[in-house]
Amino acid sequence: VEQIVGTTRDVTDERRRERELRRQKTLLEQTQRLAGAWEADFQTGEVSWSEKVYEIHELEPGTEICLEDGLGFYASESKGKVEDAIEALTEERAPYDVELKLNTAEGNRRWVRTVGAPVETSGGEVTKVAGAFQDITERKEEERRRKQGIERVTDGIVEGGSDWQFTLVNDQAETTYGMSAEQLLGKSVWEAFDGLEGTRFEETYRAVMETREPARIEAYYPGLDGWFDVQVYPNADGGLAFYFEEITDRKEREEALRRQEERLRSITENVTDGIYRSSPDKGIIYANQALAEMFGYERPDELLEVDPAIFYARSDGRKRVTEESNRQGGIRNLEVQFRRRDGTTFTGLISGTVVRGEDGEVRYYDGA
Repeated sequence: VEQIVGTTRDVTDERRRERELRRQKTLLEQTQRLAGAWEADFQTGEVSWSEKVYEIHELEPGTEICLEDGLGFYASESKGKVEDAIEALTEERAPYDVELKLNTAEGNRRWVRTVGAPVETSGGEVTKVAGAFQDITERKEEERRRKQGIERVTDGIVEGGSDWQFTLVNDQAETTYGMSAEQLLGKSVWEAFDGLEGTRFEETYRAVMETREPARIEAYYPGLDGWFDVQVYPNADGGLAFYFEEITDRKEREEALRRQEERLRSITENVTDGIYRSSPDKGIIYANQALAEMFGYERPDELLEVDPAIFYARSDGRKRVTEESNRQGGIRNLEVQFRRRDGTTFTGLISGTVVRGEDGEVRYYDGA
């Protein structure tokens, strides 16, 4: 043998494409077991459907279908999406998994999930594709009803997946955040609100994600310059659902009331008249030292633990004072028989005003 002549060819890319094709076919077969199956030959234009796919289209099984006929069932708003998916499949061998609107042969509108992947190639071109077809109308309707319910509530509602990326944002959340759903969806909680890290919010959220136990937190968030009441629940997708309300106004009212009560306490502790604040449901919520001593108690906080009705000699005493206060918006120098802790009685003069909320309901009775 004087010489050997041979040729070599780099088949790395070809082998890689073959492996990818086998992988896609395996995944496709698994998907087809869960739904209807279809196959399309790009060279002949022939299409093959399983009985399930015919059923979804409301067509008699065995009806002859070509590729153009199959695509014709998609609603106009979905045609662009499916055409883009097929173009990417044929040119880039990219499998697709899309959700589309479809008009059946009977004229009914349905939502379907269709999955497609190349199964045969020739000369580097995709010649045959196959896929799975699933009716998801019921799921889409449930999502629509849920979204409508979410949009009607006054709370802000957002949801995120296990990767912390937003998957749902309702109108109220958009208003509170000052950002649209489009700006948030697909972003992580930490990316959208970088000021959360290191706060009680982060601590609470991560605890719920880990334990899958609901939690609630009220805290101030500097990033939005406001107080928020947030309820956090684990959702079925492995992520979290957040129901929140901005409570800045309420917190400011509470703080103003606290300062007012501090000033009131500073003043009342230095007078000899007994001074109190009571509420319709809780009884006495503030009393000064003079009032406590007047009724035979050592400390004002002891008055907060008893029913105010026992301070009146008559069984209907408190009811009479309350009704008179509500009717007139207050009382002035009303003579009343009171009872001390030891059972002895004395006559006193009581004056007071009725404090009502914005809704007109009685919040407090302030008196002396």
